Amino acid sequence: MAKLKIFCVTNKQVPALENSNFILSGVGNNEFNNKYIKSNNKKNIFFKEQYYSELTFHYWYWKNLLEEEDSDWIGFCQRRRLWLQSGKDIEKIDSKNISSYILKDPIEDWSSYESILCEPIKVSGVKKVKMIKRGWKNILKNPKVLFDKNLETISFLFINMLIDRLYF
Repeated sequence: MAKLKIFCVTNKQVPALENSNFILSGVGNNEFNNKYIKSNNKKNIFFKEQYYSELTFHYWYWKNLLEEEDSDWIGFCQRRRLWLQSGKDIEKIDSKNISSYILKDPIEDWSSYESILCEPIKVSGVKKVKMIKRGWKNILKNPKVLFDKNLETISFLFINMLIDRLYF
């Protein structure tokens, strides 16, 4: 049977996941117990963590673990976006039973694929206050974005939520 490893990247400890089959990875400046891999050692870009968050772990994995990897499938998730077994009633999930819902083995029909992506995540619906607070300069250029969710593209959000914070 194919082997699956899933790294769950989080910026804070998640006790409900500490006994799961996830390999927990801590990013950020919070303290983590020894159940978490930290990405601030070996080859890393931890100094950029405030801008790139979990992507700093992906870089760390690429530079430090990928060559030694012996699993058939590698997965990454975040503490609030998990790889779950299909066909389960996700409405019943809570912190006490989460481990029984987590994906433990690759799905059989994956064998004809090289990669699996999650369902698309909607990027529209950001709170207006947050948009104004972080991207007010761009909103002045195009105020329609406050009223038309179709204008809330990944590009718009990237520029407003990240770029403006880096340079201004």
